Amino acid sequence: MEEYNKITSLQELMDYMNEHIEYGFVDTNGDRNVKTLKGLKEYYVTRSVEETINNGLGTCVEQALVISDTFKRLGYVPYYYTRIFREVNRLFPENQPGDIRLHTFVLGTKDDKCIYFEHANSKMRGIYEYSSIDEALSAIDSMKNHPECFKTYQIDEIPVGISFNELLDFLLSFDKEKTK
Repeated sequence: MEEYNKITSLQELMDYMNEHIEYGFVDTNGDRNVKTLKGLKEYYVTRSVEETINNGLGTCVEQALVISDTFKRLGYVPYYYTRIFREVNRLFPENQPGDIRLHTFVLGTKDDKCIYFEHANSKMRGIYEYSSIDEALSAIDSMKNHPECFKTYQIDEIPVGISFNELLDFLLSFDKEKTK
């Protein structure tokens, strides 16, 4: 935590995350699931920033918490978003019928700019700057294939200590007025 707490820029955060945080999760049995989501539905629980830093492991959800925490320390106002993919089997044929995929990310605003900081999705990893949240969301949508297959919701928080199904219920509870 000490090295993490010394971060003073977004690039330092990216460098730190590249070196110290892998994609995955520590399950309820204490097992490390690195670069896989196998067992997520059964054994996943959302983790705090401190747990994520100490474990060196986080899904997009935990990584969003780390990014948001750093945004706040650097004077940015963070906004959480989650993208829920609806036509999962068309996009991801390896999924089972009824499976749901989601991606949680953070935008941060400061001094008339909006930052999209992406680490969990290695194909889009980077720090992107836009003039507004709307511009950032449009740009993020244009980076994805099949935009008709997902909805993006702004969420107020990410609860810590809940299971995947509880997280999914929480994310789906956001009404259509918050949908972009």
